[in-house]
Amino acid sequence: MPSFSPLSITALGLACSLGTDAVLACAAARAGLTRVRDLPFTVKDEETNEDEPVSGHPVPGLTAGFEGQGRLSRLMQLGLADLATRMPDDPLADAPYGCVLVLPDPPLAEDPAYEIYADDRAQTWPAEPLTQLVRACLSSPGPDGLAPQVQTVHRVGEAEGGVAAAFQRAAAWIEAGPCARCIVGAVDSLVHPRALRSLQADDRLKTPDQPAGLMPGEASAFVLLERQVSTPPTGPLGILTQVHIGDEPNHRETGEPPLGRGLAEVLQAAFEDAAPSTGPDADVPWLLSDHNGEPYRAAELGHALMRLCASAPRYQQTEIWYPALHVGDTGLASGLVGLSLVLRAFARGYKPARHAVIATSGDGRARTTFCVQDAS
Repeated sequence: MPSFSPLSITALGLACSLGTDAVLACAAARAGLTRVRDLPFTVKDEETNEDEPVSGHPVPGLTAGFEGQGRLSRLMQLGLADLATRMPDDPLADAPYGCVLVLPDPPLAEDPAYEIYADDRAQTWPAEPLTQLVRACLSSPGPDGLAPQVQTVHRVGEAEGGVAAAFQRAAAWIEAGPCARCIVGAVDSLVHPRALRSLQADDRLKTPDQPAGLMPGEASAFVLLERQVSTPPTGPLGILTQVHIGDEPNHRETGEPPLGRGLAEVLQAAFEDAAPSTGPDADVPWLLSDHNGEPYRAAELGHALMRLCASAPRYQQTEIWYPALHVGDTGLASGLVGLSLVLRAFARGYKPARHAVIATSGDGRARTTFCVQDAS
C-alpha cells in the first residue's frame, strides 16, 4: 500500500436529498429525517397487477429535468457551490489547487436502454471541460469573490478504488508540491431512468414485491485537503489519517456467495490504524458503512463483522452508522457522504468516538476504507 501522510480537511460541501447545505443536511440526518419521493419509474405489483412507483431519494426540485451527464454536472455544481461558501479565508490565490473527482463511467452504447440517451452518445469526461466546470462553480462574483486557481483535474472510478484512490492521488500531489491544496469530490445518481432500469433488471430495487432491496439516491460531496495545519479560527474539520484499498474475490459480478474476506481485511487494517485498542486513548470502534439494504451487501457486511469479532472482542461493541437510511444509495458518492456526517458529528460533539472508519463496497473487486480523526 502506498505511504499516506495525514491531511487536514478544511472545508466541506454536500448536495443530497436532504438539501444542498452540508450543515443543514447532516443535521437533518442526525434528526432521523428523510425526503423519500416517488420516482418517475414504475414496476408491476404482482399481487395487484398494477404499476407502482419506485421510491427514492432525489435532490428535490434542483435536478428534475436533467439526465445523463447533464444531471451529474448539475449535482456537481450544487455540491461545489456549497463548498465555495466554506472555503478558508486565505484562498492562496497564487498557489495552484488540484482536484480529484470520482465519477461514474459514461453509459455504454451496448446498453439496450441507451438509445434514449442519444445526446450522451460518445461523451466522456475529458479533463479540460471538467477543469472549467470546477473553476466556474468555485468562482464567486464581485471583487472579493473566491477564485481558486484550479489547474489540474484528475478522474477516478470505482474500479480504481473510488474515493480512497482519490485521496491517495490528492495526498501524492500535496506531498510532491505541485498543489498546495486539493479538492476531492464524488458525484453519482441512481434515480434516473437508465440506472433504475438496470437496477430493476437485476432485482436490486426495493419494491412492494421485494422489501429487501436498495432505495436509489443521488449526491455530490466535496472536501478540501491540505497539509496538517491549524486554520484560524477553528482549526481543521478533521484529519484524514489513512487509506486502505483491498480486493474481494467473491464480488457481486462473479455470482459467488459473499464471504466478506476483502472487506474484513480493510476494516481490520483501518481500525488498527485509527486508534489504540487499549489504554487511555482507546476508542469504541466507529464504522460508517455503505450497506444499502440489499441481501448481498448485508451478507458481506455480516461476514466481515463476524471475522472482525473473531479476531478481537472489542469489535463486538462497534458503533455502525448507515447513511443510506437517510439519503438512499448514493453510489460512488457514498464514501464522502459518510465522511460529511462524521465531520459534522465532530463539529457538533455527538460523535461516539474520536476516530471513524468509512467503508465502501462496490459491485466490482475494490473494497476500501479510510480513517478520520477529530482534530479538536
